Amino acid sequence: MKVSSKQAIYGWLLHHAFVELRSRESHAAYGSWWWLLRHRRRLCGYGAALANLLHRLHETVLEPEFTETDLGFLNHAVPRFLQQVGAEADANLVAMLVRLHGAVPAELQPRLTWRPEKSHRRTATLADPGEG
Repeated sequence: MKVSSKQAIYGWLLHHAFVELRSRESHAAYGSWWWLLRHRRRLCGYGAALANLLHRLHETVLEPEFTETDLGFLNHAVPRFLQQVGAEADANLVAMLVRLHGAVPAELQPRLTWRPEKSHRRTATLADPGEG
């Protein structure tokens, strides 16, 4: 089955999120209670922001074309995530978000309110998230 660039990016984002959340959960599950208390904000805060970022992708991941949900994702969820996690944002994840922004068709670009900042584009050029 041929997938669109949007679907390939969403597939990467979902895979990345599951791996990241599984890693954070395993740290939390096997750490001592005092270690978890010390590190809970770093572990849980990023994980919660990541889960919140992706919580509506199931509505559109099977659609090859960009929808209202995709524009809402780029206009609201992405900037909120980047603001919440700041410099902790995974470089490959930022690269894929920049790539997703660039994949929006020209006729829908004027409806985008979020534009990747120079720092996001710089991070994207240094990262190598691949396609899958």
